[in-house]
Amino acid sequence: MSLSSTCSSRLLSSRKLFLTVADRRVLLVGSANLTESGVRRNLEAGVLVTGGTAPQRAAEHVRELQCRGIVTQLV
Repeated sequence: MSLSSTCSSRLLSSRKLFLTVADRRVLLVGSANLTESGVRRNLEAGVLVTGGTAPQRAAEHVRELQCRGIVTQLV
């Protein structure tokens, strides 16, 4: 099943965490404040995961959270 099917998302974000999944093969997890002022004033870090099962599992988790109405699509 494609990530772009019903209840799909590429980005999950909150005040403490963001993640994005590309084609279920690349996962970016970080804590950046993605506002203009946050990007200018804060020093943040993230982890890029390529391959393995983590990107696909994260995409499936985001899809399940969306289907349950816990998160909404931002992008």
